[in-house]
Amino acid sequence: MREAMAVDTFLQSSFGTVVMTRFHDLFTAPSWQTLTYLACGGAVAGDRHTMTTSVWLTGAAAVQPFSRVSVFLGCPLSHKRWQLWGAVIRLAAPLIPEGAGMRGSFDDTTKKKAGLPSAGLARYRHGAGSARPEYRTLRGVNFVLGIMPIPLPRWPGSSLSVPGGCELSLKETQAHQLHGPYRSRSQWARDILDFLAQQVPDRPIRRLADGGYATKGSVRRLPKAPQIVGRLPISATLSAFPPPPLPRRRGAPRNKGALLGSPKTLAQTATGWVPHPSAAGAESQAWGGLGHPVWPGRLLRIVGVRREATRAPARRGPRTPPQSSKPFSPPISPCAPRTS
Repeated sequence: MREAMAVDTFLQSSFGTVVMTRFHDLFTAPSWQTLTYLACGGAVAGDRHTMTTSVWLTGAAAVQPFSRVSVFLGCPLSHKRWQLWGAVIRLAAPLIPEGAGMRGSFDDTTKKKAGLPSAGLARYRHGAGSARPEYRTLRGVNFVLGIMPIPLPRWPGSSLSVPGGCELSLKETQAHQLHGPYRSRSQWARDILDFLAQQVPDRPIRRLADGGYATKGSVRRLPKAPQIVGRLPISATLSAFPPPPLPRRRGAPRNKGALLGSPKTLAQTATGWVPHPSAAGAESQAWGGLGHPVWPGRLLRIVGVRREATRAPARRGPRTPPQSSKPFSPPISPCAPRTS
């Protein structure tokens, strides 16, 4: 009875329709049966979407042990994950308007883990300065994620995040211990971007990432469709376009022109600033140039934003906490006699 209710709920949902029509040809019969159990349990699960909950709700625990489900997650599902994401991306791409363009957001996250060691388990540092000190270093596994937001017409301003790829990021020593090639997080993000561009070759893609992904291995030799949007180092060197080559001159033509400066020096100009279109009290200015060390031959559009600095009010009194006025009393030893 419980299994029949889970199957009916799963088949009538849009999630069940996608799973049954898009993923059926990717698995063998035993793997497809396990995937159906997990998907049906996830359709009727409440607040806990775990493997154990899905297996219990569908009654699959009476058919096969939990160990077989773990084997399916580690082998068949892991090997076919790129085909699954490709099917989802091709299904979600027509939902994005043609004029809006596709976006891909890339970042890494650390999943905290305790207990027995596993592949990729190490200590990773949270690079955000706003993170609290106790959360800046985590012991867990690090993943690189690619997310493609899909706008929802019925809810303006809202979007649905569709996964575009996920890879386990290993440190160099761990990669050598597992006899595999080492790849940085920016290189994994580039692989996910290339995979996203292969699924929709005729659509322009805008990649959004922070400054940690503006590296040579992530932006060089890009396809024509993707455009990179991210944070640039404030001390990066910008150059003008090279002048046209002179006729009858020996040597290779120049690949960059005169030095323009860095965003830090360009932002010190007093003219050319305009009000920001959305941020009140802020001004913006844009410059163009070549970032030859990282992205040779491609025009970079640098956008600077400035606003008046707001200083916190001065704190009065000592910065150190005041000492307690209660007199100090040494602890009483359990073997020492008490005195009245």
